[in-house]
Amino acid sequence: MKNPPDNSQVEKTDCTGHPVIGNTALHRSIKSDLFSILLPELKKLSPYFNIDTVCSMLKEKGIEIKCGTLRRYMSDAMAEGVVYDAGRGWYSRIKTKFEFDRKPVSKIVKLLEKEFPLLEFTCWSTQQINPWMHHLLAKFITFVNVEKDGMSAVADVLRGAGYMVHLNPGVNRADEVLPNGKTVVVRPLVTIAPREAHNSPPEGVLVDLFMENKVLNIMGKGEYRDMAINLASTSRISWGSLLYYAGKREISQADMFGENNALLQELP
Repeated sequence: MKNPPDNSQVEKTDCTGHPVIGNTALHRSIKSDLFSILLPELKKLSPYFNIDTVCSMLKEKGIEIKCGTLRRYMSDAMAEGVVYDAGRGWYSRIKTKFEFDRKPVSKIVKLLEKEFPLLEFTCWSTQQINPWMHHLLAKFITFVNVEKDGMSAVADVLRGAGYMVHLNPGVNRADEVLPNGKTVVVRPLVTIAPREAHNSPPEGVLVDLFMENKVLNIMGKGEYRDMAINLASTSRISWGSLLYYAGKREISQADMFGENNALLQELP
């Protein structure tokens, strides 16, 4: 008769894939240390941090922990208000969730919902980012991202409603897109873009504005970065969703926020 397997010899790993050595952590108050010492330290360093950073910091303190256990502890930390969810394994010290003012796009959204009730589209405006600009924008551009098959029809409806519509303009037509209260740019819908019904959330707007700025030169790179840092540091966005969407569009964090940005530069 075969002896049962000796599970005590099975190697266990922590959240970074490194082996957990023996039972050194079993009798330590890891959760208490995490909530009262380590997470407050991380919160002082940066408004956003991910679970890998938490795990690395624990290891630096000589604390070994399995990934599943750490995730449970972080869920408890969010439930108790120690940290807040920032999407896709990211956390934040910022309690207040970011909400855009939707009034600048409400008329266009209602118009398109009425004319095309089954159409997929999202809408945002440069007016929505104005509160976080150092130099306020005086005139604005509204962007409508819509399924490719519906772009021309949407453009026609918007023109009929009195808007100055530019259908998917490139760099060679950038000079034609002059910001004012009636300027609308119609673009193809990016299916992986974050969305909230027919509105673009901040994670989508920050990425899309970065792309639009390269084509339409809406503002200087420094102005964009200052605005983005200001926006993301005053209220909590889904940082994980932002990085995911930016990555899919081949934009790095350094591209958007600068190499030594104030959001993450001090993280270990």
